[in-house]
Amino acid sequence: MHEMSLMSEVFEIINQTVETNNIRQVKKVNLQVGRLANVAPDSLSFIFGILAQGTKCQGACLMVEEMPVTANCLTCDQEFHGEGFPLICPACGSRETYITGGTEFRVASLEVDEEVKSNN
Repeated sequence: MHEMSLMSEVFEIINQTVETNNIRQVKKVNLQVGRLANVAPDSLSFIFGILAQGTKCQGACLMVEEMPVTANCLTCDQEFHGEGFPLICPACGSRETYITGGTEFRVASLEVDEEVKSNN
């Protein structure tokens, strides 16, 4: 299950952000996951809950936004959203296309509570 290694990398990003920005608590983690990333959102949520225990992410909500497959036609240069394979250009019917999106896996944003800094 590669979701565990992916979530471990997500937590490395979160931990670095928490440390660098003096964050008290993470409330929400927003991920963008492409349809072609071959990732199961339910598995990500389950693993997130396990890895969050005892960290500044404990109790945080994980939101997974599925990103569509996008492609560009090599024949007519039309950009389009793909529904299935083979990818067929809706403008000219060509199958000569290349994928431009839908493989991403990234932390899009964090919602956090920051530490209150004292003037003392």
